[in-house]
Amino acid sequence: AFNALTEAKKQVVITCDTYPKDIQGLEDRLISRLDWGLTVQIEPPELEMRVAILQKKAE
Repeated sequence: AFNALTEAKKQVVITCDTYPKDIQGLEDRLISRLDWGLTVQIEPPELEMRVAILQKKAE
């Protein structure tokens, strides 16, 4: 499934609380494919941004 998506030039976004290499039970070949991409740490938004998000959702 992963290869089919990437071969079709589809964007794959995966979220997790750890790096791919640290995920228990994940096959080495999938870890390798995930390592081809960009891995970034996403921090929670600051208070001002959280308020803005909630206000936008309340509209």
